[in-house]
Amino acid sequence: MNWLRIHDRISPIVRGNGRTARHVAKLQDIRSGMSWREEDIGSMLRSGEISGYAATRHGRGAPILFIGAILFRTMADEGEILSLAVRRSERRRGIASALMSSALRAMKLGGAEKIFLEVSEANRAARALYQRFGFEKAGVRYNYYSTKHQKSHNALVFRLEFSPPGARRHRVGFTRQSRDPYRRSRHWKARKTLILRKH
Repeated sequence: MNWLRIHDRISPIVRGNGRTARHVAKLQDIRSGMSWREEDIGSMLRSGEISGYAATRHGRGAPILFIGAILFRTMADEGEILSLAVRRSERRRGIASALMSSALRAMKLGGAEKIFLEVSEANRAARALYQRFGFEKAGVRYNYYSTKHQKSHNALVFRLEFSPPGARRHRVGFTRQSRDPYRRSRHWKARKTLILRKH
C-alpha cells in the first residue's frame, strides 16, 4: 500500500485566497455534474461560511500542486462535509483519509457532536471510505443528483456521532488505528501540531 509522499502537506485553506477556490473547483469531477462552482466556493470561503483543508505537494523547483481538498462547515453542535475531492492520479494513497481526519478533528474542536454528509449511491469508493470512519446511513434522497448525461443518482445521507463525554475514548473518525495511513507517516506529529494550533 502507498502512503503520502514526504513532500505532501495537509493544511487549512486560507479564506481570502481566490486561487485556492479555483484549484478546489478543478479537483472535482465535472463530468459527473455534481461539482461545485468556483464562484460559490470562493464566496463561501471569503465569508467564513465554510472551512476546508487542502492537500498539496511541494517539490524542489516545482510549483505547488493541489492534489486534494475537503470543504466543511460547523453550525452549533452539527457539522457537515460539503465536498471531498482528490486528483484522479493521486487516489488510493491515503489522501482522502488524511483530509477527512483533519476535517473531523476541526469540527469536533469546534463543538460538533454529529456530522452529516451526502454521497451518490453510485460512488462505492466514497461510501466505503465514510463507513471506515464510522459513518452510518441515515436516509436516502431519490434522484437527487443529475449528471450531464441526463442520468439520475440517489443521494445517501450519512451520519457520524462522536462519543459522548465519559465514554471510552478513541481516535476521531476511526474504528481502528491501522486504518489511518496518514497517522503512520513520518510527518504526522508535526502536521497534527500545526492543525491543532490553527484552531
